[in-house]
Amino acid sequence: MEYLIFGSIIIILVYLGFHYLKRERSRGKIEQLRSAWAQPKSNFKTSSFNFINIRKYADVVKEKFHRLTDQTIEDIDFHMLFKFIDRTTSKVGQQYLFKKVIEPTTNIEDQSEGLIKLFTTDKDLREAVQVELLKLSDPDAYHISALLGDIFVERPKWFRFLTPYIIIVVSLIILSIKFPVFLIVLLFPLVLNMFLHIYNREKTLKFVLSIRQLNLLIDVSKELVSKSNLLYDKSIVDSFSSLRSFQKSARLIRFPMPLQESNPILTLFLIRSSF
Repeated sequence: MEYLIFGSIIIILVYLGFHYLKRERSRGKIEQLRSAWAQPKSNFKTSSFNFINIRKYADVVKEKFHRLTDQTIEDIDFHMLFKFIDRTTSKVGQQYLFKKVIEPTTNIEDQSEGLIKLFTTDKDLREAVQVELLKLSDPDAYHISALLGDIFVERPKWFRFLTPYIIIVVSLIILSIKFPVFLIVLLFPLVLNMFLHIYNREKTLKFVLSIRQLNLLIDVSKELVSKSNLLYDKSIVDSFSSLRSFQKSARLIRFPMPLQESNPILTLFLIRSSF
């Protein structure tokens, strides 16, 4: 009985400790957001702005508006200007801002005006939204735009051998417990796996990153539309149901190791299963 009481106390203390750390991290994020509100990003002149990734969304989703040419962007030192005006919290927001700025329009009315007034007057809502958007501040979020193109990872010819390959590897591992000589035989499929890893790494990397981040983007969007009636958008809410099956598959893509070291065969299998 004493052990049960002692164990319960330990569990309660661990829970309270994690709850305290979570609250402190949340408080730290809010303090950071408050200090950065309406301010240029610190040391923007020397900060790393990856414009190759920033402009990906604008390059994939092109509107029928006048667009600044690359030569004009270079002539007016547009990148330095963007560094100064960029106050975004998320990487996808940064990409959207870049697209808005390089595609000027004659439309004098902007639906963003209502949101600007809302966030200016409602500080608590603004901070709550920013905390959610921080979840999309990882550079991997730049790759979401890769899913908006027409070209996806194609099913390779060797894909039909995936199931026999897995069966062979598992069988060799089991047999090697009793017959160590099979460990030598196991080297052949492992070498094959290394070759496929090198061959498919660049092809699958951006799609794996984009799938994981798109799944996160959907979760963040669900939270945002529920925070205020002014943030509610029926078309966005309706899209959640059509993306439900995607999320179920996308949640399977979990890599406890660095993505660059993950198994390419499993990676490709999960990518194909997610669509």
